[in-house]
Amino acid sequence: MRSGEHGYEVTASGDLVHFRLDGTKANALGAERYAALTEVAASLRPDQVLLLSSAGANFSAGQDLREFAAAQAAGTVAELLRQGTDAVLSVLESPATVVAAVRGAAVGGGALLAAAADVVLMADDSRIRLPELELGMPLGASVLERLVGGPASRRLMLTGAWATAAEVASYGGAQVVASSELDRAATDTCEALLAADRGARAAARDLFGDGERAAAALGYRAEVAATIERLG
Repeated sequence: MRSGEHGYEVTASGDLVHFRLDGTKANALGAERYAALTEVAASLRPDQVLLLSSAGANFSAGQDLREFAAAQAAGTVAELLRQGTDAVLSVLESPATVVAAVRGAAVGGGALLAAAADVVLMADDSRIRLPELELGMPLGASVLERLVGGPASRRLMLTGAWATAAEVASYGGAQVVASSELDRAATDTCEALLAADRGARAAARDLFGDGERAAAALGYRAEVAATIERLG
C-alpha cells in the first residue's frame, strides 16, 4: 500500500489492484499522480484487474492548473503534457483489464482516464467534460471516442460541453449505477472479471474490437504530437 499523502493510494487484494485518488485538490492530476498511475498500470499482468476510483466528491478535476501555469512560466508545458499522455496511455495499454468507477465530475485528463478503461461504471449523478481547447490543446477526442463514439466525441471536444452519465450510457460507453452503490458495483464487477477464465479474458481483451485500443492510442499520440508542435 502506498500512502495517501501523495494524492493516491494503491492497494492489492489477490490479483485485484486498486488505484484510488485520495480526494485532495479535487483529485486534480499533476506530475506525482501521473507518474504513480503510469508505473502501476504498466507493471500489471494480463490475468490481473486494475480498479481506478476516487475519494471525495469528484473522480478528477483534470489537469492541475497550478502545475500547468508553472509549466507555462518555465517553458515545460510539453514535458507536463507528456507525463499526462503517459498516464492515459498506460491505462489504455495496460496488460491488465481496467475498471473505472466514476463519481461526480471527470474533467479533461480525468475523463480520458475513465475512457481508457475497459469497463466504466458511472454514478447516476456523474458527468464528464473535455475542456482541452480552453487550454489551447486540441487533444483527447481519440480516447474519448471509446466512451461516446466518434460524432459525440468530436462535439464534446469542440464545444467543451458536459455529458451526463445517462448520455454516456446511451452511447453504450458506461453502466450507470446509483451513487450510493458505486463502490459495491465496482467491487462486484472486478470480482466477476477475476472469476472468469483469465487466459480467455486476456485474449478477448486483445482480440475484441479489431484493435480499437491500438487505434485509440495511435490517434491520441498524433493529437499530442500536434499539440506539442502547436505550443512550440
